[in-house]
Amino acid sequence: MSEYTPGPWTLDMTDIASGEVYVRNSAGRILAQVVQPLFEPENFTDTARLIAAAPEMADALIECCETCESSVCGGCSIGRALHTAGIKLAEWHGLDIDNFNEEEE
Repeated sequence: MSEYTPGPWTLDMTDIASGEVYVRNSAGRILAQVVQPLFEPENFTDTARLIAAAPEMADALIECCETCESSVCGGCSIGRALHTAGIKLAEWHGLDIDNFNEEEE
């Protein structure tokens, strides 16, 4: 079973003036550094926000899968998204992915 750093993850924008934003775990350790690129510089903080939201998005996907009425994991858009992400999300939380049907993509 794979593990990821549990949330919440937060943004640290103290160095935004120098073009750097950090994503930190609940203990304050840096998980990711997002550096302002030369192209599309206005979007780099949105990228950092997306990274910081990953645990909450993962929890929402897991909740959807746990309440799914489908007998085959992967039979819906959420299942296909999990498969595209390497199905690791489902494995982390012990969802039944034995019956995943790749042909439905």
